[in-house]
Formats: sequence, structure tokens, C-alpha cells
Amino acid sequence: MTDSASAEELRRVLLEEIEEVFPPYPIFDGEVAPHRHAIDICGDPCDECTAVHDSFAGKAWTEISEETVFAHRDDHFFFSDEAFRVYLPAYLRTALRSPKHAVHDGLLCALEDPESGDREHLERRYSGFDRRQAEFIVRFFEWRLSKKCWSVEDDEEQRVANHWRARIASIDSALGQSTTAFRWDRTLEVESAAIGRTMTVRVTGFGSTPTQHLAVFLDGEFYFDPIGTVSTVRSLVEAGEIPSITLAFVSHVDAAFRHREYVCRTEFVEFLAGELLTDLCEAGWTTGDDVLLAGVSLSGLAVLHAAKLRPDSFPRVLAFSPSAWWNDEWLAGQIAAGPDLPIRVFTDVGDEENESGVVHPPGNLEQKVTQRESCRRLADALEGKARAVSFGEYAGGHAMECWRAELPDALRWLYEISES
Repeated sequence: MTDSASAEELRRVLLEEIEEVFPPYPIFDGEVAPHRHAIDICGDPCDECTAVHDSFAGKAWTEISEETVFAHRDDHFFFSDEAFRVYLPAYLRTALRSPKHAVHDGLLCALEDPESGDREHLERRYSGFDRRQAEFIVRFFEWRLSKKCWSVEDDEEQRVANHWRARIASIDSALGQSTTAFRWDRTLEVESAAIGRTMTVRVTGFGSTPTQHLAVFLDGEFYFDPIGTVSTVRSLVEAGEIPSITLAFVSHVDAAFRHREYVCRTEFVEFLAGELLTDLCEAGWTTGDDVLLAGVSLSGLAVLHAAKLRPDSFPRVLAFSPSAWWNDEWLAGQIAAGPDLPIRVFTDVGDEENESGVVHPPGNLEQKVTQRESCRRLADALEGKARAVSFGEYAGGHAMECWRAELPDALRWLYEISES
């Protein structure tokens, strides 16, 4: 086979494999937000930052057109680290489809050896790629070198390729020492008969699968980015403070869905305990032997209701500032009047959550009492029934930054070795 034919065959194989190697998943609103990285640099959401955000946020990489890639061929600088990892395959695919495309020079710069730039920033940016993705990048450069149609010198191309080969060796070395050596992401579409719709779940983990421990996060959009669950879990697992966990982030769809499904509906519990857990286990990512169910605000109410009905499925529960006021504090009454629950619950509320007489759109949910009062009463009900309860008041209000700060201690407590 001629060099030209070999290069064309490699190009064809890479195009066939790219979607499997870089699985596209939906980007939750605010999760990647490329403009936020740019704001850190520019000080303001400048026109360029806004244009990048508007073109990419809310889309999987497979939805990004070649025209969009071309228009933003040199704008990788504006991406957050997560956005860079999510959208890089759109650039690689465009380059593979159009060998003479102007995107190539931008890719070379985007994937440069950290020694050539801001080492700390680039190492952080590249650390999210797993071994197979790093190997794909090496093969991409090998294809480009065989084509010899870059607009820069060959030795620079080779140096970048060698850097990614070295990253593969580092990953291989780390795998023998660390359970979080590489991160993987997948998307699961769960067809739910219980709630009559398809639910999108983003599944993330580190290292090998299946894991015994699974954490399911309702309001996945909130837990993934503003609350910073992935980085927090990775740090805690690496430090040996909690076990290795597979993380499943369940999309909240929209505000109307939250107000319909998170208000103590048995059908939603059937989805969680039946359909979702079954699909996650059948996918091979977890054995589902030990499940933590987490929520925040209205989804905090939902996870406590689910654990009450199915304590066998959800022995660990995290409920940040749950909407215990719902329906005249119905859930607290149900827990107090019900049987003992073999569950471990971490819940809290902010000392500034003192509003009452509020109606919450779009479902017009009426909050007659303060969040603070209702959460205290719910915690009292749990204290009398659950195996273990941690309740406290943090300094602050109903805010993501407060829950982000609470998350490490919440996970440490929920996974304490000694449970009384």
C-alpha cells in the first residue's frame, strides 16, 4: 500500500472511531459556559466570548457544524477546560473531513506541549482526556504527518505528537497507582414508562468499572457544574476519604418538569429505583450494591421521598436545603408517622433562608413557612426514624456556592466507615 493510500485508510478509520472514542453528551445549561473562562481573562463578557458561548453552549460536539468550527478555528483559548475537552472532537472531525481546512493550525496550537506555553493551565486542560482519547490524538497527528500538509514545520508537529505519546505512558503508569488516573464520560438515555418520557443521564467515573458504589444526582445540571461534584469526588477518592464511585447526573429537563416530578410522586420513585438503576447496572458501570441519592432544593425533597418509599434502593441520601415546606410540610408528617428507615441522611439549610409567603413559578408552588423552619422540622422527623442523620445550618442562603462548600464534608460523612 502506498503512503498516500495508508494515510487515507487511517483517515477513514479515525472518522469511523471518533464518536465512540469521544462520546457526545448533552451539555447542560451553564455546565461548560465557555464565556466564563473568557470573563476570567477579559474581565467582561466581550463580543468574542459571547459569540463562542452562543455557538457552542447547550450542544453536544456532534451538533457543531464545520462552518461553526471554521468561524471559531482559533477560539479554543476562550473555552473552559471542560468545554475544550467536550468540543475538541468537533475540530478533529472537521480536520479529518477537510484535510486542507484552515482549522489545522489552530489544532496544533490547542494541543501543544505544555513546555511551550502555560504549563499549569495546559496540564489541567489535558488531564481530562483518557488513554484512548490521547491515543486518538496521537494517531491524528500521525495521519497529519503522513499527509505533510501542515502550514508549520514538521518538527513542531512531531514534538506535539511526542508529547501526547508521553501522556499515554503517564496514564499507563498512573493506572497502576491510582483509582482516578483517568476519567470517562458516557450518556445514557433511559426510556421511562413510569413517567412517560426519555430521561437523559450523564454518567461519569474514574478508572475501571463496575464500581460497587453509585451516586445518583437529581438536578444534574446543578450538581455537575455550579456545585462542582466531579472535581470534589475525584479529590476525595484520590485522598482515600471516600470509596471509588460512579456518578450519574440526571437532567432536570426544565422548570416545569421539576415542579411536576420532584413533588413526592410515586411514579418518579419508580423511575429512579426501577428503570434508572436497572439501566445503569445493565450498562456495566456499577453493581448498584450501594447507592447514594442526592438532590437540592425541590429535588432534595424528591430524594428524601424516594428514600422513604425505597430505603432498600437508597441507603444514603444527600438533601441540600430541601423544599420541606411543600404541601404544608407533608413529607415530614409522613416520615414521622411511618416505620424506621435504614438510611443515612445528610441535610442542611442556610441561616439566611427566612422568606415565607412565597409562590414559586411555573407550578405556583406555595411556600407558607420559611425554608429554615421547615427543614428543622423535617430533620427532627428524620432523627426519630433514620439510622443516622446529620443536620446543620450553614452561613448563607439558598445558593449554589453554599452547597458547593458543603459537598466535601457531606460526602465524607455519608461514606464514613463506622456507621452507628
